[in-house]
Amino acid sequence: MANEKAKLVRRSQRVAFYGVPNGDAEVTEFRRMEHFTSLSESKNPVTYERQYVDKDSSDSDVTGYGTALDYGFDHHKNDPILKDLASIQDDELKVDGNFAIAWSSTLEFTVERSGKTLIGSAASGEGLVNVYRGTGKVLLAPVL
Repeated sequence: MANEKAKLVRRSQRVAFYGVPNGDAEVTEFRRMEHFTSLSESKNPVTYERQYVDKDSSDSDVTGYGTALDYGFDHHKNDPILKDLASIQDDELKVDGNFAIAWSSTLEFTVERSGKTLIGSAASGEGLVNVYRGTGKVLLAPVL
């Protein structure tokens, strides 16, 4: 076992599952997530920093993690996972292009640069994204 090499998992072999909620927000079944163009997870550590009077440098500790999932997908018809992900609960949804065809009036709608800087937006090749914030639903046009 000590001489065994680590094997890489190809992108096509990576699978994820999503709990599809019923009308009461209870998970009724887990389904494989399909039609995703990207899917990544980050831990986003929460730190606590302090400066003591007897030290020149500050000390910091990790006090927790806020797990974040980042994904992109092509919206296909009759996919309950994509339908649920397109709903927003006190959060934000960024849509590149004109795929959002309707949204709840409870959502705040803005158009923003896709990158943090103008150069970053130009380098990504995207430029502008539609941003929906708040609680509500966004109806996305399906890709056939």
